[in-house]
Amino acid sequence: MNIAQCDVIGHSYGSGVAIALAAMRPARVRRLIISNFSTFRDERERRIITFMHGVTSLMVKARKLPFARSDGFAKLLGSRYFHRLPDEVTVLRDGLNDFMQMDERTADLTVKASLGWETPRDLAQLPMPVLLIHCRDDQIMPPRNAEYTAGLAPHGKLIWIDACGHLPMVEKTDEFVRIVKHFLLDDNH
Repeated sequence: MNIAQCDVIGHSYGSGVAIALAAMRPARVRRLIISNFSTFRDERERRIITFMHGVTSLMVKARKLPFARSDGFAKLLGSRYFHRLPDEVTVLRDGLNDFMQMDERTADLTVKASLGWETPRDLAQLPMPVLLIHCRDDQIMPPRNAEYTAGLAPHGKLIWIDACGHLPMVEKTDEFVRIVKHFLLDDNH
């Protein structure tokens, strides 16, 4: 694509992919933003995250069941991803449609890549500014390790979003965009 340098943003388990990319090509990544992602400090925490991935995998497999296209399933799924369910049912249906179309193998490989010891190691070696945006009410990627995760990066910074679940770009769009723009335009990094 002839892009010499760019900013990279990853969300949730996709942050593991963004971190790997930045570690492989640090000269090509100007700034890295990771959203709602936490890594682990020890083997016990890695096993807990692996278990959570197993629960997510079950939900992915449940997509094939007849009830999975219902508004009830959309609300059930949405209640895990949002601090407060959106008033518009179309937002939940759109999210459910994205979820239904997700390639199961790709999703599984993305998550497994984030569960390896390479992710914390790579994060600790990144030379570029790294911003972790995390939501205090995230039920998918628990925030308890957010400070640790941001602290792994030599030039890491953590910004919290309150009263928000796992999808700040949907639930708190204006705040999320403001934080991202400020980070990308701030010359002090």
